[in-house]
Amino acid sequence: MAAYVVVDLLQRIGRQNEALELACKYLAESADEFGLSLPELCAQAGRRDLLQTLAPSKGAVGHFAAAFLGNSTA
Repeated sequence: MAAYVVVDLLQRIGRQNEALELACKYLAESADEFGLSLPELCAQAGRRDLLQTLAPSKGAVGHFAAAFLGNSTA
């Protein structure tokens, strides 16, 4: 619960990359329970590379495809 509060505060002050790093480290398995979207955080932080890493492990094929297509057009 404390990790979610810190992630939320970091998001509110515009530190998306730090919020994402903490969320991936401490909330990867329970992000949905807190209404936290790791793919959305990846997009906000501009971290398509991390989304490509997370998506297959979560079975999120659509998110992986979006990250892959996003990287190929950049």
